[in-house]
Amino acid sequence: TADNKYLKLTLFSGESFENIRQNSGIRNNAENIPYRREIFETKEMMIDFDSEFNRYDESILKDQHVSKDILQLTATIDSVQKVVEIRGIEQSKDMVSSQFYQIKGTPIENPKAYLSASNPTTNETNISVDSIFYSLSQEQMEEAVNYTFQNASSVKDLIDYNKIMLEEASYYLRRHQIELHRKFTLSFACLIFFFIGAPLGAIVRKGGLGFPVVISVLLFVIYYIIDNTGYKMAREGLWEVYQGMWLSSAILFPLGLFLTWKAVTDASLFRSESYIKLFDEFRLLLKNRKLFSKKK
Repeated sequence: TADNKYLKLTLFSGESFENIRQNSGIRNNAENIPYRREIFETKEMMIDFDSEFNRYDESILKDQHVSKDILQLTATIDSVQKVVEIRGIEQSKDMVSSQFYQIKGTPIENPKAYLSASNPTTNETNISVDSIFYSLSQEQMEEAVNYTFQNASSVKDLIDYNKIMLEEASYYLRRHQIELHRKFTLSFACLIFFFIGAPLGAIVRKGGLGFPVVISVLLFVIYYIIDNTGYKMAREGLWEVYQGMWLSSAILFPLGLFLTWKAVTDASLFRSESYIKLFDEFRLLLKNRKLFSKKK
């Protein structure tokens, strides 16, 4: 309709059925359900269809990886990668200076110099933590253990927080890297399927349409499984992005070259007679080896 609120359908030569009980609220048992039947030559129906038909605001997807070209993706990857590196260096420096090398909350810039100044006759490599701990009283031991447990819990919470902050930027970076590689892997996949499909059409000369279609669908399913697996591995950071995105191409491209070579050399790849002949030759070779061994 003109106001974009309803969808108008014009129906010809049909029948309509309507359950009166559901529409009017009449209660009947399951064996007696009233309904209305209508036979029509022409009928118009109005269906709620409030789609507004407004153009999607492009600014919403402005910062998303799917809406960027190669230059924009490259610029974003460079900037976000620097942010990730700087954030990781700052977190590591903070952890080392404020958590590991400190005495009662005071950071120690040079631990070796501190140990030498506090006890000049003691080398830091000869300090035994166990001997120091067992030299304390029972109350001091309990206090030290509680303090250590609280300190370890606070450090763990800080590490989890830093991990979340770093993982958010890393995930954003990986999505842009994946999208950048996808622009090339999808195009290269078309080339791979050309090297697979064209030789199959030349090699499979008999059997009609069924056998080539089965092989093509099977190869596409294999490609989809490998590509989806590599994508998820790259997205979660388990593999490098280039490894996950180019996994399917690295596996299927050699297959395409092999099929192309077989088609060029006019090899009988899908003829059962060739495999039966090869099996007979292999069996004969084993038989001759056994006879030769017995003679020796």
